[in-house]
Amino acid sequence: MAVRDAKTEWLRVRGYRAMTPQRRFEIAQELVKTGRVTVARAIRRQYPELSPREFEIELWNRVYGRAWAEQLRGSLRKGRQDMEDWRVVARIIQVLEENQIPYAIVGGYSAIYWGRPRFTHDADLLVDLQPSQVNLLVDALSNEFVVSPEAIHDAIRQRGEFNLIHQAEVFKTDLWVVANAPYDRQVLTRRRRGELGEQEVYYQSPEDTILSKLRWCQAANYSERQFSDALGVYEIQERSLDKNYLDHWARVLDVTDLLEKIRAQAALPPEN
Repeated sequence: MAVRDAKTEWLRVRGYRAMTPQRRFEIAQELVKTGRVTVARAIRRQYPELSPREFEIELWNRVYGRAWAEQLRGSLRKGRQDMEDWRVVARIIQVLEENQIPYAIVGGYSAIYWGRPRFTHDADLLVDLQPSQVNLLVDALSNEFVVSPEAIHDAIRQRGEFNLIHQAEVFKTDLWVVANAPYDRQVLTRRRRGELGEQEVYYQSPEDTILSKLRWCQAANYSERQFSDALGVYEIQERSLDKNYLDHWARVLDVTDLLEKIRAQAALPPEN
């Protein structure tokens, strides 16, 4: 991580603290739009002869990778609607709530909501999905999303993930089936209600966002992006965090060293 100037960082943190979570999220969405425009212009300069369909495939190759682009080539609908990404996530959440499937927004969206705005090209949901609910989910979403019943059943058996790709927008949402470990169940128990655009939804708590990001940071042999996300949430939410909860689960999850590193680096008011 680059060297951080304490005064400059504190001014930035103070500004983000003064914003509503929704405003921080709106800034992140603008970053996404700007990033995609930049990528699109680069493709046009490099491959001016591409047809509109070929252009779409190349765009999403650069967003998600060649393997995803090739896999989706035959599934994507022509003519993007330029829908805001959060509306795609909100549609999935609407179906989850209608079918009483517990969930929480996790990952980058949660880090943005509780912390600093940053670019993200997909979303993550933690779900407590049962085999008997798979057909309900598929029937409700298959007209709009690329969805595989087999992949969902595999994710339930393995306590892993499956993907939903919006056919018109080519926006990917990863759904993680909650593990049976005590901490993972805690995340859904402690989820918090918040806004996603015009809709009330559940986010994982700021404490669990920090802990989850530190787990991913450690699993990736120290991911600067994951650490930065955790640091941002800690800085913005520091005054209201349950420090005892953080300390307890950091010990259980073996990320105490990373939590202490966050405390050492966090930009806080001079009196702290």
